[in-house]
Amino acid sequence: MIMNYLRSRKKETIVPAGDYRLANDISGLWKPLKITISNREYFNALIQWDDGWLLSIMKQYFYLEGYKTENKLKYELEELLSNKKQFYSIVKDANHFIRMDKKIVENIHIDFKKLKEYGIGLNSYFNHLVCNIEEKCKDKDNMKKGSFLFNVKMLIEAFFADVCDFNSIMQEIINDFFTTECKDKVEHYFIEFKSPNYGLANMPYIVIDGDVKILDEVSNIHSMLQSDGLNFPVVHIYIKKKEEFKYSEFIDRLARYIAVELNNFFENVTN
Repeated sequence: MIMNYLRSRKKETIVPAGDYRLANDISGLWKPLKITISNREYFNALIQWDDGWLLSIMKQYFYLEGYKTENKLKYELEELLSNKKQFYSIVKDANHFIRMDKKIVENIHIDFKKLKEYGIGLNSYFNHLVCNIEEKCKDKDNMKKGSFLFNVKMLIEAFFADVCDFNSIMQEIINDFFTTECKDKVEHYFIEFKSPNYGLANMPYIVIDGDVKILDEVSNIHSMLQSDGLNFPVVHIYIKKKEEFKYSEFIDRLARYIAVELNNFFENVTN
């Protein structure tokens, strides 16, 4: 919506100096803040960004312009505003993700000898992650050290961040998959990357028999949540279908495509 607004040739509404009210369009996200000259004014403008205002702007856009064209934004707004289901999740939960992860392992062919040679002289954490990935390839059902993709993500973020980014790699692979492999089945799609939030970043205190203790001292809930997080989906994919198909077959097909591209990635970075 912002890009559509900035591309439009409509004359911008002039916001008078000292007026901190939100504009009646998406520019309300930045116009009032632009003219603030103190922290107090900035805060007063900022707190106007509530769900009610944003939903009104979305409805206004949809009913005036968005409904006219058949594009992804229209379907996203239609699903949000009218609760009409348009997009369906390919990876809905950990079980769906684990299925995809195992299928990737079945089709991955990493030269671990070459990868370990590449890591000579690097931090010992490199070998630790490579060994985790190698163990996962030998036993795809072993979930104790996390999913295959989770460990690949950790490896890339820790040792290849100067040349690439895991999320960007996955985004490109999935984009290519939909562009080249699924034109006939998928009309629109979008991808999200999320990290689990355990709600225990600041460990809470509890009182037991009059004594104040940190939760970690009396419970292993933090460790359990962290362990479960190792198998949390590293990517979420939502699609609008052109025709019906079996999700299991679709996930397997996507997994094989990801495996081929990751094979190419590791081959390239170790050459």
